Amino acid sequence: MLLDIREIQHVVALGRFRNFRMAAESLGISQPALSKSIRAIERSLEVRLFERSREGVSATAYGEAVLAGAEPVLRSADDVLSHVRRLKGLEAGSVRVGAGPFPMELSVVATAIRLASRHPTLQLRVAPGEWESLTREVLAGSLDLAVAEVTTAEQEPLLSVERLGTHGGVFYCRAGHPLLSRARPVLKDIFAFPLALNPLPARVAAFLEPVSTMGRLDSASGHFLPSITLNSVAHMKQAVGETDAISWAPKILIANELRSRSFVSLPFAPPWARLNYGIIRRRDRLNTPALDKFLAELRAVENRLPRTAAPWPSASKKRRARDATGK
Repeated sequence: MLLDIREIQHVVALGRFRNFRMAAESLGISQPALSKSIRAIERSLEVRLFERSREGVSATAYGEAVLAGAEPVLRSADDVLSHVRRLKGLEAGSVRVGAGPFPMELSVVATAIRLASRHPTLQLRVAPGEWESLTREVLAGSLDLAVAEVTTAEQEPLLSVERLGTHGGVFYCRAGHPLLSRARPVLKDIFAFPLALNPLPARVAAFLEPVSTMGRLDSASGHFLPSITLNSVAHMKQAVGETDAISWAPKILIANELRSRSFVSLPFAPPWARLNYGIIRRRDRLNTPALDKFLAELRAVENRLPRTAAPWPSASKKRRARDATGK
């Protein structure tokens, strides 16, 4: 039996999210409809593709085999449709974008709204995520691009990176936080409290203690995992407002809370505490008209943002510096 594109999409979505509700939401269908579709596919193939348990969904050996062959099929189908649109000169199209929490708030949401108002026929899917998983999704072809931390992407030869923004920021806490009783808290004082933030790349992790109340270093990846790992600025703010956790953000994203004095910025702004994000794409994927529109709008929004930090050296610049010094 041959699976059609719709059935392949259902299997791939469940394999990616390992959760029926999340997979169904990504497909725009109901959870019962997805469950029914997966059961029908398994009956047709006469094998079980997924095991269901209280812990979630896991692929069987048969499921892993189907998933391994399904991703390239979907990428090929997308490539064919994109090519047809380009040949027909269509203005309508679709864009699948992933964004880290800070770029999402700084420019990606504004870009999507502006583009939707000017080109209502465009189909936009904007998905939040952690920068390393977004990089993997771009590599796999499930996203057209990601706007996220570029540390991992700059090491991947199949990806191109266009630097967008480098923003400084501040550590902040709620009003009445125990840290505010100190005249000038230093990093070791901050280490005594939980950190509510997204995972931090190795370039930042190098400046943090491997294990503290703040979080821990992941020895496999070299990244620092905050004690409260979140991928939404709103959720970071909520954690800070309701607990003794601290967080970090560009000032523009917490300006209202600072003005109302519900949050207080801490007098600690090390040079390594800054964003370093950009546009991440596959080198072998051609742009569609829809993607070109999104990129043009994104650059326009980014150009209007204030820059509060010098650019972090790119991977290529750092390699050239090491070659020049012999270190």
